[in-house]
Formats: sequence, structure tokens, C-alpha cells
Amino acid sequence: MAEAEPLVAPQIEEYERRIADLRAANEGLRDAIAQIAAFQRLSNVISTTLEHEKIVGLLLDLTSEIVEYRRCVLLLYDAASNVFRADIGRNTDPAWLEDIRSEEEEGILAWVLAKGTPAILPNLRGEGGGSLLVPLSVGGQGVGVLYLATAYGGSDYVAQHFEMLSLLANQAAAAILNARLMKSAEAFGQFLHNCLDSMQDGVFVLSGGDRLSVLNRQARSMLGLPDAVREGASLSEALPETLVQQLEPQIVDTVVGGQPTVRECEIPVGGRSLPLLVTLTSLHNPEGRRDGFIGVLRDLTQTRELAQLRELDEVKNEFVSNVSHELRTPLTSIKAYTETLLDSVGADDVETRREFLSIINEECDRLTRLIGDLLSLSRIQRGKLEFHMAEHDLLALARRVMDACAVDAPRHRLTLSAPDSLPPMRFDADKMSQVFYNLVGNAIKYSPAGGKVEVEIVPREDGIEVVVADEGIGLAPHDLEKVFDKFYRVNSTSTATIGGTGLGLSITRFIVEAHGGRIWAESELGKGSRFRFVLPLAGARAGGR
Repeated sequence: MAEAEPLVAPQIEEYERRIADLRAANEGLRDAIAQIAAFQRLSNVISTTLEHEKIVGLLLDLTSEIVEYRRCVLLLYDAASNVFRADIGRNTDPAWLEDIRSEEEEGILAWVLAKGTPAILPNLRGEGGGSLLVPLSVGGQGVGVLYLATAYGGSDYVAQHFEMLSLLANQAAAAILNARLMKSAEAFGQFLHNCLDSMQDGVFVLSGGDRLSVLNRQARSMLGLPDAVREGASLSEALPETLVQQLEPQIVDTVVGGQPTVRECEIPVGGRSLPLLVTLTSLHNPEGRRDGFIGVLRDLTQTRELAQLRELDEVKNEFVSNVSHELRTPLTSIKAYTETLLDSVGADDVETRREFLSIINEECDRLTRLIGDLLSLSRIQRGKLEFHMAEHDLLALARRVMDACAVDAPRHRLTLSAPDSLPPMRFDADKMSQVFYNLVGNAIKYSPAGGKVEVEIVPREDGIEVVVADEGIGLAPHDLEKVFDKFYRVNSTSTATIGGTGLGLSITRFIVEAHGGRIWAESELGKGSRFRFVLPLAGARAGGR
């Protein structure tokens, strides 16, 4: 038995060595499993959240499983200002953070971040142990430094601690950057959304065929869309049918032309007609492929109202100028002939005095008609133009007006064509005389070269039609549409020297319509004009207007 013992001792030593190796391997395996578990926990959080607080909180918790610390804090690096800012920590206090700030001033934090590996420093407060600084970086971009106050010195750490902490820190750095980028993207997206909602124009974006991917607040308000209309709805589901009918051909034109298109349209919204200017532009991706369309809707209501106000202002100025001229011309003539009568014509020169007085009388009549038009306009606007209806002979009235107008139109041939008699009619004689004077006077005035002015009175089943025709300069189509508008005057080289206020035809239309009739014009530029109006046989009573 004594000879066998030397052989057993080496075997026991070998077994003990193997057991120690197995235990060490088992410890290493446990550490590896713990490391994998820690990474898995951090990865799970990163994959399910982009909340900065959760990511950093888990980083600090996992760090405590690797290295026991008294206190810790994550110091985020602000590249713009080149400073470190304290973020989330454990057991921190202002004095400790102030101590760390002094290290920042010495450049220690920046040195650790640039070095890219953990560093050990003496404990700032002389508590024993030391401070462990772990940099957080990803892709060469520094995110911050994890600052740990521990009870260990430098010799208590092993390379495995540094490796695990570095892996955790860098994984957390990537998550923090992603969260930061996502927050920045969300903030920028909200900024763009606020910009779109602050615009005065409506904006919509079509993508994925005909789906609305963007619809700003003004577009919703402008089109009266309900809250149920959401982004992602189809064009036909979201927008009014009349607007869709306008957009569909415009989309085709935008694609075919390869350029933005602009169209004006009117759509019914909330019981009124909404004038819109629709601008449509193709939306392209970075590769240059068309991804959809951007539409801009501009409400033209105020634009048109402003244009109308400007037009009215111009009309007002022109009207004042025209009225001043129309008043000054006869007054100048009256003044001149009156002075001549007083200074140069003798009392025995009866013929000259009669001629001059006739001219003065005609100019006074001209002034009377002008002032009458102005008074009529004022009463029409105030709703105070009165009508005194009675039975009158329309044919006799027409003859009186034609005779009076013929005196002032020696170069024109005035003719009246009518039956020998007409049925009795009820009308305001003064107002109807004004209608005839305006129409016949215009026919003479706008036939500066002379020619024929014909008044034709024709009985019809529904009343009496009066036609005033001339061989003058005529009207262009765009003038014909506005010829009865208040203050409107034809503006051309051929009418530049022809006076007028632009009131006569608008007053004429009002009087005819007040009698229950209607009036219209027919004309061709350079070939004269025909003004027609029809009065009902029974007439129309009017009063207090």
C-alpha cells in the first residue's frame, strides 16, 4: 500500500486543477450569460421604445449589475456648445455634480470621450475607491460619458468589466441617438404641420394614387369639410364633387405638360359660390419619379372684392372727372354767350339776340338733363325714385323727343316708324321721356359721322316694343355685356372725345324695369347699335322707389 500512494497524489492534484478550471470556465460562462442577458434586455427596450428616459434608466440599472456604484450620472455631450450636461443619474447631489463640472473644465471628460475607452480616476471626495468614466459613442460620434463613483480602485477592475460596460454604453449611445433623431424628426414634422396649418391658402397632397396624405386646416375650413374626413381618404371621398371634377382634368394636364398648372373655378360651399385659384404641381421623389401632386387652393373672394373696389374707385374718379367736364362745357357756353349779349350785341339786333338766347336755352336744357340724371341716380340708390303712373300716348311722346333731338343733330337723319295709333298705356311721362332722350341722344352722340337714327315702335302680343337704331361706331362684345352698368363708359380711341357720365343707360334700364319691361342691346363693332325695350300693355305701377 505504501508503494501506491505516490501515484495517487498527482492524480488528485490533476483532478483539483481540472475542477478549478471547470469552476473558472463556469464563472466565465455565467458572466457571458449575464452579459448576453443584459444586452438582450437593453435590446428589447431599444426595439420597443424611443423614449430617452427609459433607455438611460435601463443603462444605469444594467451597469449596476456589472459594477456596484455609490452614485452615477450620464453626462450628455452638446457638440454645438462643446459642453457636457448632466442628464439622468442615481443618488446624485449638487456638490458632486459641481465637482464633476470642475473635471469638465480641465478637459478630462472630453479626453475620455475622444479616447473611446473607459478610464479610472481617484475618488473626488476621498471616500476611497475611484471614479469610473465610460464613454458613449457610435460611429465616431460622441454622445456622452457615463460617470460612476464606485468603492473600487483601479486594481479591482478586470478587462471584462471594461468590455461589458463599453458594449452596453455604445449600444445605449446608438439608442440615444436614434431617440434624439426621432424626436428631432417629430419636432420638424410638427413644425411643418404648423407651417401648413398657418398658411392662408389651402394645401393638399395626393400620393399613392389618389389618396390624400396631407390636408391642412385652411383647406378643411375653406371647403367646409367635416372632421370625419381624414388624411388617407381618397380624392373622391374627401373633397367636394365639383372640385374633384375640376381637379381630374387638371391632373392630366399637369402630367402631360410636365409643368405646374393653374386653373380658376367656382364651387358651391355652404350655400355660396366659392371662387378658387387651384395650383397643381407634381411631387417627385429623390430619384425623380413622380410620387403624387401638391395642390394649393387660394380663395379669390377677397382678391375679387379688392379688384372690384379698385375698379369702383377708378370708376368714381372717372365719373367725377366726366361730370365736371359735362357741367363745365354748357356753363362755359352759357357764360360766353351771355357776356357777348351784354357787351357786344345791341338791343336792336333781335335776330342775333334770339340766336344766342336759343343756344343758352339749349345749354340750360342740357344742364337740366344732366342734373336730372344725377338726382335720379341718387334717388335710385336711396330707393326714393317715385313714379307717377297715368295713361299717356307713347307715340306722341316719341315724336316730341325726336323733334327736340333733331334740332341738335343737323348731320343726322332722324326717322320715326310706328303705326298711326297705339293702344293706351300707363307710364310715368317724365321718366319715359328720359328713356327716349337717353337712347336717342346716345344714338346721335355715338354716330359722330352722322347717318340715320331710326326709332321704331312695334305692337306685340305681350306689349309695345321700341327699337332705337343707329349707324355709328357700334359696341365690342365685352362692352355690350356692361353697357347698362352704372358709370360704365366705352373706352376706346373712337370714343375718347365723346362726353358722357355713364349714367344714362343704367337709369334707362331701371326705369324700363320699374314699368315691368325689359331692355337689351344688339351691336357689332363698326356697324352701329340697336337698343330694344318692351313695355307691357297694362303698364307697371311704381311708387316710392
